[in-house]
Amino acid sequence: MKKLILLPYFAVIIISSSCRKNYSCTCTTNLTEPGYVPYQTATVQKIEGRVSNKKATKICTNTASQMEANTRLIFNDAVKVETSCSVQENQ
Repeated sequence: MKKLILLPYFAVIIISSSCRKNYSCTCTTNLTEPGYVPYQTATVQKIEGRVSNKKATKICTNTASQMEANTRLIFNDAVKVETSCSVQENQ
């Protein structure tokens, strides 16, 4: 009888732990200015802890926004700044 009671608890633990994984954000920033060669840089930011894919996507979206805002502070308005991030599952 105890085995039948504990079985659903183990199933929930296994299912919930499989949804949370280690992720990182791979971000690319493009800088373009008329008359100059475009410049591109890539950054990989590890997301701390085990999170769901949905949360990792939100973190990457926020990271892209913050990186773009910080880069815009460095350059004048003539430089076009575009940053995009994608979620990568770590092995």
